[in-house]
Amino acid sequence: MKTKYLYIILFQFFFIMCSNSAIKTETDSRFGISTPSLPVLIKYYQDRYVRLSYTETNCFTSYDYANFKKNKVTEKIVNELSMSDVYKRLIDNLIKLNDAELNKNLNNGVSTFQKTWAEQGYISKTGQTEAGQNAQKEIANVIVDLVKKKLNLVE
Repeated sequence: MKTKYLYIILFQFFFIMCSNSAIKTETDSRFGISTPSLPVLIKYYQDRYVRLSYTETNCFTSYDYANFKKNKVTEKIVNELSMSDVYKRLIDNLIKLNDAELNKNLNNGVSTFQKTWAEQGYISKTGQTEAGQNAQKEIANVIVDLVKKKLNLVE
């Protein structure tokens, strides 16, 4: 009798755990929302691959940028996004926009990057090194290009 009761408890536990995981997949925990905007998606990947630059000795360096290129980070992003449900939902939302709204979203996407320290006139984490900004721009451009390709906007 106790064994049967144990099996029932285990079955209920398993059922609850499985049903909870299905709910979690509807909202990607990385973004906290089910479908991020294009700039939010870009910022996520920039934050993931381009570290913040705080000081001249604690920053995204040209060495980091060389590794970024050597490790083909933008290709990794494209491959990950191509298989992502979040990306598919983003595309579904962008398809619904009129031309003016779509162009605004794409322009906001390519301009998602931090100013360099030189541009802002001081060194702080609100800015970025030139190497860091270059990496951020590459990420923004590759994601926007992927979106344009998916929406057949590339000639």
